[in-house]
Amino acid sequence: MSKHTTIWTEIDAWASGLRPWERFLLATLVRERRVDESALAAIEALLLKEYDLATAAELRLAESVSVPEDITGRPAVVHKPVSVTRISGTRSVNALPDDSELPFSRELTIVYGQNGTGKSGFFRVLAALCFARSSSAVLPDVFADGGESAPVAASVEFQYADGEPSHCAYPATEPHPDLRRVTVFDSAVAAAHVAKSNEFSYTPAGFDVFDGMEAAFAELRNRLQARINSIPTSHTFDRLFVSNVLTPAQEAIRSLSARSEVKTLRALGTFGADEKALFAGLSRDLDDLRTKSPEQLLKAARQSRADIEGLKQQLQQLQAGFSPSAVEDLNRLVRVLAKNESLASQESVEQLARESLDVGSDAWQAFAASARAFAPEGYPLETDP
Repeated sequence: MSKHTTIWTEIDAWASGLRPWERFLLATLVRERRVDESALAAIEALLLKEYDLATAAELRLAESVSVPEDITGRPAVVHKPVSVTRISGTRSVNALPDDSELPFSRELTIVYGQNGTGKSGFFRVLAALCFARSSSAVLPDVFADGGESAPVAASVEFQYADGEPSHCAYPATEPHPDLRRVTVFDSAVAAAHVAKSNEFSYTPAGFDVFDGMEAAFAELRNRLQARINSIPTSHTFDRLFVSNVLTPAQEAIRSLSARSEVKTLRALGTFGADEKALFAGLSRDLDDLRTKSPEQLLKAARQSRADIEGLKQQLQQLQAGFSPSAVEDLNRLVRVLAKNESLASQESVEQLARESLDVGSDAWQAFAASARAFAPEGYPLETDP
């Protein structure tokens, strides 16, 4: 066997550039020929994990999936030609005597005989071990003594082009890959092709996986759309913000929808200088709290509570003193005071203009006494004149 480019080597090379979930899908189709529900769930989990959308259960499922490195599992080889050389070692094969043999020449072998002599028995063994569109069970000899016979057995010998011999025993637990390349065509196969209704189609080996991938993509699309439809279109996330200032982050959360860009949201979720300073302050407060004993914290909390209660009482007293009627009375007194001050000032000026201040007079002495009384209030500093 030699290295050679095949459909399988091409698929392996193409799969090297696929994402993990695509590689697992392709490997499943090549190896299993179909994608069942469990495999589809694993593919969906791998897809959601790639975009950070998987739930905890889906993440565990994705991590349990083993994506094979060799997608097809097929060797990059060219098989050697093979030819069947002999059927031997028969046991209870129809009416054939035990240890019957049928050798085959490399060109042409003609097998003839009367009905019931065992010709079909040989070819039923071939159809069972080789490839045939239709095959019948290999039955034991119904005319055996006592009505019972030994288990059916036989051996098919074959040879490779280089002369290497080999064989395969019937019944086989698994089909021999090289014997499966030998096609058996008899009257039963002809009936399957001609007399029965068959859908004609031809897909080269390996190419059928692309139809399977297309079907899997459609099912994944339906599943993802169902997930999107199940997500509520309205939310109250913007209520989490305590600031009255509409920030870019708050605006993005308020308008959050299926069209929101995850990249933009991640960028807004990065802490800036203000947020870092705030968290640094909170960290210092936490460190301060950790260094204090519970008794100190309890005492400080009680004192803060007492201070708050005292402020509350003062505010309540002030609120009671500032009733609408009290405020109106206060405004009235202020207006009366302002009016009296104006009248007093005018009267003082007019009186000063009418009276003469003779030195030593009663008026002069009263004026001097008033000046001395006003001096400390009007000129409190020693440097004042």
